[in-house]
Amino acid sequence: MQEQTVVITPDGRLVAVYDDALKEVLGLEDLQLERATNVRWDEDSQAWYVWIKDSDGKEHRVHLPFSKRSDAINFELEILNGVLETFGSNESPIDRFSLKGLLE
Repeated sequence: MQEQTVVITPDGRLVAVYDDALKEVLGLEDLQLERATNVRWDEDSQAWYVWIKDSDGKEHRVHLPFSKRSDAINFELEILNGVLETFGSNESPIDRFSLKGLLE
């Protein structure tokens, strides 16, 4: 299993990037899942892009094309783990990763 950031909220919830292995290790059963990012193929540019939701739920494409899906997924995980590291702070993941100029 890859190293992951897991946050325990004041009300006892666990917040993490979903992973089957993590579910098994922690014995989780009642899950509430929400997708925060996505990796999609763009036909026009022939590249993979990461899409990220803002706090209003609107999706933005990060304007960093990847030729390999695996590279886009690794970047996506980097974003998500960074979000978890600042979970509960007022810092936006978009600000943390200096993504403002890269969002479409």
